[in-house]
Amino acid sequence: MSLRTVKAVPFLLQQQRYFLQNTFGNFQHAQMSSNTTYTSTPTTSTAKKNKELQQFNDSTQKEIDHHARLSATWWDLNGPLHGLHKLNDLRVPFVSHGLGAQSTVNKNFRNTIDMNSISTAPLLKGKNILEVGCGGGILTEALARLNANVTGVDLGADVIMTAETHLKEHSPELVERITYKTESIAQHADEYANHYDAPKIYI
Repeated sequence: MSLRTVKAVPFLLQQQRYFLQNTFGNFQHAQMSSNTTYTSTPTTSTAKKNKELQQFNDSTQKEIDHHARLSATWWDLNGPLHGLHKLNDLRVPFVSHGLGAQSTVNKNFRNTIDMNSISTAPLLKGKNILEVGCGGGILTEALARLNANVTGVDLGADVIMTAETHLKEHSPELVERITYKTESIAQHADEYANHYDAPKIYI
């Protein structure tokens, strides 16, 4: 990876965090119910781990529910997720450049590659990419347009349904290069360890 790409990482992550915080809000960990009981008295360490796990599960479910409510407008370029669509201007060239593609992170990227149509340039041809937390498939489809084979996984069944519907109805030419799965990264890794050129963790 070039020095230019490395320098772009902090800015890219900062922009993604800023968008998520301002669009989705800050998800607060839910407090464990005070009436929770145990069949046995756990150690302090075990009790702490159980509480942290419960908080994580509650927080994750809140995110899933929130994204489900946004699923109907996921692909509306002028809707509540318009900022996420704009992030592709940074994310797509960042990923392709990082994988050694013949493109650079620059302001003229959209003039070089039409993001709304299939690119004939095999920028990511033969690359297998995993997107964790793919949502409705905004980034997934964009990477597939550069001839990558992309698997999108998400815990939300509603957003995966949105992604699959959009793929079939609006981008059928990408069907052979995209796979969507409703599962966790842990479940996916059990079966597909060392399968991908670029596992992309959504931050």
